[in-house]
Amino acid sequence: MSSDVWRATFTVPERDQLVVVWWTEGEAVRLDLPAGEPSGTWLDSFCRVLRPKGEGLKISRLPVYWVLPLSKVGPGPAFLKGIEIRPAQPVRVDKVFLATTDRLAVQVSNPTNKVQAVTVEAQGRKQTFDMPAGANRVRLDMALVSPLPIGRDVEVPVTMSCGDFREEVVLRTHLQSLEPPPNGFQADAELDEWKNHRSLRLAERSQILPPDPTVGWDGPADLSVDAYLAADGKALYFAAAVTDDKHAAPAVGPDDFWKSDSLQIALDPENDSGAEGFDSNDREVGLVLGGKEARAFISYPEPRRRLEVPVAARREEGWTVYEAAFAWAALGLKSPQPGQIMALNFIANENDGEGRVYWIGLTPGIGEAKVPAVYQQFWLGW
Repeated sequence: MSSDVWRATFTVPERDQLVVVWWTEGEAVRLDLPAGEPSGTWLDSFCRVLRPKGEGLKISRLPVYWVLPLSKVGPGPAFLKGIEIRPAQPVRVDKVFLATTDRLAVQVSNPTNKVQAVTVEAQGRKQTFDMPAGANRVRLDMALVSPLPIGRDVEVPVTMSCGDFREEVVLRTHLQSLEPPPNGFQADAELDEWKNHRSLRLAERSQILPPDPTVGWDGPADLSVDAYLAADGKALYFAAAVTDDKHAAPAVGPDDFWKSDSLQIALDPENDSGAEGFDSNDREVGLVLGGKEARAFISYPEPRRRLEVPVAARREEGWTVYEAAFAWAALGLKSPQPGQIMALNFIANENDGEGRVYWIGLTPGIGEAKVPAVYQQFWLGW
């Protein structure tokens, strides 16, 4: 069947019935029944009789039942394969993203039970692909005519066509560069080596979540962050100076550290995840200072556990400094390649002694829900 349409058959010999059940997991579709299909009874989920007309039979999330005479059609009739699935659109764009600055990737699904010829166009270049019947989230790669710049707002219209159907998606991005770590890097919570690197400063009300004016954020002196990110073929490097008037860390385990004053860092190494959440190659890690001990955890994927990586943290009057190196191997990831696009995000959680009350982040998509589609995209520039 197609990626969104399901069919199940079962026999009831004592009633001489073959029952064929149809339903979808996505949008409604229509079934085009073959000419001369055997007589039978169509029923909806409430046992009401349906009478298919010339435009076919509508199938949705509620199952529809086709009851046929078993003695006439047998347990596996061949005519079921001749029923055409006709969705509202023959193909669907699930996600458009950058693999590198000069290579575009499109995830496409084919909800029909026929091969579809799909043409993708961007920057005046066209490329045609054959999409297998029922294919789900197939990745199509396409070279761009002009590489996208770093450090600028960019829009790239991407058009997909299939027969008379046409859909346009606009890819919007603002790439930042992720450089190698500073010479002499050590995870010691002393940040002098980062002085020539640009910091990522979080100090705006718009960066506070939840977006509730009553959460109690009184300005940058209450909670703000100056963070540094770097990467090479060995590891992801992170350092941050968190301004926080009161440090509270009652929870320091892999399941609950985020309830304390802490940091969470999430990455989508291939920049390919959508709004539905993390996929198998995404990772989330955390840092917390409990007493005088710095701890690092991996919180996605499960099992959540402590990470044995270089990590340090220290508390000064009014601020906390963190520094860590997360080896790709320790995260269960292969080393990224130079020029690759990676999506990253981090948040600082605020606990003033009453549990986590809010957090400040580079983008949304960690504390309220896992949404890597909105993370900042970085070009690996080493």
